[in-house]
Amino acid sequence: HNVSELNMKSEYSADNPTPRSDMRAKDIQVRLVVILALFVISNSIQNQVFPKVCLDHFDGNDSKAARFLGWVQGASSILQYLILPGLAASSDTYGRQFILMGSVLTQFFALFVWSFVPDNIIVGSVTSIACSLCWVIIPVCQAIISDLTRDQGASAAHSFGIISATFGLGLVIGPLLGGFLTDIHIYVACFTAAGITFLAVAVAVVFKWKETKISALPTEEVEENLSTTKFRNPFELFSKMKNNRQIIRMAVVYALSSVSLSVFSSWYVVLDWTFKWGPLRIGEFATCVGIAIAIVQSIVIRVLVPGLLPQSRAVVVSLGILSTSLILYGLAFQGWQMYAILPLMALGSVVEPCLQAMMADSTPETLQGSLQGALYGLRILAQGISSPLYGLLFSLGTSHSFSKFPLPGLSFLFASVSSFLGCVLSFKIRCKGREKQNAEQLLEPLLMDCHDSQENHLCSEGNACTK
Repeated sequence: HNVSELNMKSEYSADNPTPRSDMRAKDIQVRLVVILALFVISNSIQNQVFPKVCLDHFDGNDSKAARFLGWVQGASSILQYLILPGLAASSDTYGRQFILMGSVLTQFFALFVWSFVPDNIIVGSVTSIACSLCWVIIPVCQAIISDLTRDQGASAAHSFGIISATFGLGLVIGPLLGGFLTDIHIYVACFTAAGITFLAVAVAVVFKWKETKISALPTEEVEENLSTTKFRNPFELFSKMKNNRQIIRMAVVYALSSVSLSVFSSWYVVLDWTFKWGPLRIGEFATCVGIAIAIVQSIVIRVLVPGLLPQSRAVVVSLGILSTSLILYGLAFQGWQMYAILPLMALGSVVEPCLQAMMADSTPETLQGSLQGALYGLRILAQGISSPLYGLLFSLGTSHSFSKFPLPGLSFLFASVSSFLGCVLSFKIRCKGREKQNAEQLLEPLLMDCHDSQENHLCSEGNACTK
């Protein structure tokens, strides 16, 4: 503890306050939210344009478009799995802002180039893959939150919820704006996406903040960590952590929840085939999804955790709700049912911030970037495996095999199984570190009173009184 405190004092002097100062932490979080919101909005616009380009390329054939989108998503996921964990881990060495700025700049250049030939499916595919690699900004933002809120109990889950809610906010504005602009012209949508990303770059440059990463390792260990960063993957990181059984169990639950949530990458073609919705109508629904998730992860989670449920039990309940909502989505046959099921599905989004907070509490401070990169690597691996599968399941559900009873939501039914398995495994998760910490926080005033009482019973000579 003394060594860690000494290292922190050496990095953060009186002129450079610690990253956990409340005022400074809030200031950084506000700037982070603005940058991330602009990033997600522009990326969401691109995600609305590209499926439309694929549908036009295949003359409106939803089955072919779904398979092609699945394979593009699979290729993106493989590259993300190979690259992003190492990039996120390198933020422990090079700094969070360096990686954050690189991801925003890369997305801007990719979207700007695509804006000149948006109807070209090859250029669109390359742009989609390039923008997917820029999602390293998510684990980096989560690592910054870990730097600012470590050892703060449920406040850490709330802060992770803010990042997730910002992601939801981007899904509120981006799809609606993307659908509206795509109906006007895809050129307009692409140039708008590039312009919004440029605003994110400007905010990151103008409103810089002091680095939040904590360098508590000796120089030799930092150099060793740097030399192995490029080889790091989720399995290697989790296997080297203490309390392996709990960490690995939480990582498996996180991966299963990611598999189930990846099904929403295929809902563009599902909604187009089932309800004949166009880009604007799909964008409106995606906006409602974003609003619901933002409300749950920024407001409702503060009531649920830890007021009604500890984080470990919130994971169980959330996955059970998510599994139920996915079954209902898979069986929905009228458009209004998608909106009716939405509040239930949004409650299932509590699982991610709770798991991230619990795992961050069990990870050394100097490996927070590596942890968030590893978690993102697990999510990407899950998407890489499940996205092509979901495309094939959609094709199967709408093929001649289901000619009498078409089942376009077959992929959602499969995703519900993954959520259910995660729910079963999460029963064995125990958040001992945070429960102990919260108990100590509650007992601290009582212990102080006891200490003061003992001091009052000391005699003037310094010997304890008989009483």
